[in-house]
Order: sequence, then C-alpha cells, then structure tokens
Amino acid sequence: MLTSTTRFLMQAQEKLEDQKQELQRKNTELLDSINYAGFVQAGLFPSEDQFKPYFKDSFIRLKQRDIIGGDLPFVRVLGKEVIVAAIDCTGHGVSGAMLTAMAHSFLNEITSQQHEKVGSILDVLNAYFHGVFNTDAKTYFGLDVAMIRLNTETNEMEFAGAGRPLLKVSDGQMEKIKKTG
Repeated sequence: MLTSTTRFLMQAQEKLEDQKQELQRKNTELLDSINYAGFVQAGLFPSEDQFKPYFKDSFIRLKQRDIIGGDLPFVRVLGKEVIVAAIDCTGHGVSGAMLTAMAHSFLNEITSQQHEKVGSILDVLNAYFHGVFNTDAKTYFGLDVAMIRLNTETNEMEFAGAGRPLLKVSDGQMEKIKKTG
C-alpha cells in the first residue's frame, strides 16, 4: 500500500512539474508577444521632435498600467497648424492598445481632411468608431479626448474635449477649461 501511494504521488509530482514548465513556457511566449506589442505601440507615439518646436516647455509622460494600454498622445503637424490630443481609450492591456491603434489610424485619416472646428474632428472620430462597432457595443468601447489645434502663425488655439478638460498653467496657476462634446 505504501509503495503504491508513493508511486502515485511521484507520478502526480511529475505531472505537476510538466504542467508548471508548460505554464512557464506559455507565460514567456505571452510576455514576449506583449513586450513586442509595446514596442509597436510606442511607434505610434509622437517624438519630442514633433511637438517641441511648438511647445518648448512641454513633455509627454506616459505610464501604461500594463505593458501596453489605452493611452495615446497624438500630434499631427499640418502646414501652419499643429493638432495635439491626449486620448484615453476604454480598457487596459491588449484591448486598450488595439483601440489606440484604431484611434491613431482614424485620426491620421480624419486630420488630413479639412475641418472647420476641432469638435468636428471628434465628431468624425466618434462616427468612425460607431461605424466599426455594432451600436449595441457602445458600452464596451469609448474614448476620452482633449484636443487642441494651434495656428503657429497667429498663435490662436482651439480646444475640444470629450470627457477631458484642458488644463492651462500660467504663472504657476492652473486653470481648468471645461470640456465640450
């Protein structure tokens, strides 16, 4: 009886060790894939060269909750205009990263078109997302966006927000400009 029990326990231990090694292998593959996705996602983010000429004292601090996620800084220079957006997509991890890739692609397309107001860019972005997703899926995705368009010749700035305000800092004082949209 003791020999039989010992043999059973040794087989169970071997099986557990095999399962542990398989889990470690799958975990390594998954983390390698997510780390590479992080590299790909970082390629969507603007470099300092894109915004520093227009915003000297600016910076981007991006710290995803996971390796990849739903936060997207966006900068697009179009002649005398610079469009800048801070975007928070629904979800963390892979789902958030997928939405940021879509938002980046959509914004590149939308901002290449002429729009009278920054708010209309957000309206079109919203329509693009609703066109991709079934309207019943509204609760599963979404974007909070703060967007500005700066005319570099006149130094005029226009703001639109969906779920996010604009924070203006001047002389050490911060002013919250209410969201629109």
